[in-house]
Amino acid sequence: MKPVAILLIASGAAGPLAAQSSTGEFRLLGVGAYAPSVSAGAGNQDPMGPPRSSPMAGVMGDLSFIVGRFRLGPEGFVLRGPDRRIWSLGGAARYELGGSDIRPFAVAGAGVYWWDREIFIDVPPTPAFASWGSDVSSFSLSGGAGLVLGSPGGRLAGVSELRFHRSFKQPEFTGARTMVSLSLGARIAW
Repeated sequence: MKPVAILLIASGAAGPLAAQSSTGEFRLLGVGAYAPSVSAGAGNQDPMGPPRSSPMAGVMGDLSFIVGRFRLGPEGFVLRGPDRRIWSLGGAARYELGGSDIRPFAVAGAGVYWWDREIFIDVPPTPAFASWGSDVSSFSLSGGAGLVLGSPGGRLAGVSELRFHRSFKQPEFTGARTMVSLSLGARIAW
């Protein structure tokens, strides 16, 4: 009888202790972004000309694993504007600072970005029409900072994040791509 009582007490105590730490989190954020126009420098060889500046909006999601204040995992986003659209698959690392209900964090990301833009196709005798063309598909990096709003041990929190993104495509051929994004949403920890 004693071993059963000890086992019940131990399992009852383990549940609340295990609930105190999170092992992962899911983030879902709405994104507003701006991509400035690309320079039409002397070496630009893009037959369609450089892309214009464009505001964009979309969604980003990521799944991170937590070790202390460090979060690491895959992420992806889709953004679309009147003249541009960007898709990304990659990963992000975040480091939370502080232990209060409002915690700043630093973020760094890397992945493959598809920087698409609107193009016009004009092949006689068909009338000209607009379509999407792959502008640049390349490895890109991002960095920034944000805030987590919620209890440090809580399962649900608000998130805001500001990031700068840059492609590493040969800028002398089609121009380097950059973007600034502001994201707002929530995270659920488990």
